[in-house]
Amino acid sequence: VERRLQDHPWLRGVEMRKVLPDKLLVRVVEKEPAALLRHAGSLYYVDRRGAVVEGFDWMSEAADLMLLSSPDPSPPALATALSLAAELERLEPEWAAGLSEIEVLRHGDFRLITAVLPFALLVNGRRFESGIRALQKNLPEVLARFPRVAAVDRVAGVASAAAGRRPERSFCRAPTRSRSQWTASNRRRRS
Repeated sequence: VERRLQDHPWLRGVEMRKVLPDKLLVRVVEKEPAALLRHAGSLYYVDRRGAVVEGFDWMSEAADLMLLSSPDPSPPALATALSLAAELERLEPEWAAGLSEIEVLRHGDFRLITAVLPFALLVNGRRFESGIRALQKNLPEVLARFPRVAAVDRVAGVASAAAGRRPERSFCRAPTRSRSQWTASNRRRRS
């Protein structure tokens, strides 16, 4: 009985104890779904630790969970994405309340889509807090200069924004120039 219970996908832990003369005490710890994972054309429940629990059948089930998209469905990648959602809740609760999707990209980068902001956020997990703080500070200027922002890139450590045709889902970066190109261009303007 204990082994069958331990194999159940929604149970994290099972403890059984026989109570004499004729009772069996069973204590279970259930997994709680934290998000839905979109991977390889299918949806899966993910628990708070980033582990895939089981498949999600959208035809027979309803779920009001954040969506994770990832080419790598490993628990560390998904757990990092979930920790960013928790960190966003701490730093900017209003943005977190509208968080609908986190896309796991490469090299510790993530794209966050929240209903509260009119653009996607491209962030780096290692510099997440400093990036969010900088965006909070610069958001009025970004919105004033770019009325139809498609995305804000916090990976590079600067707020680069570009006009987009579909700001609710599209992602694009401002024209890329190296630091030396920008510096040379600014020098020419000042001369």
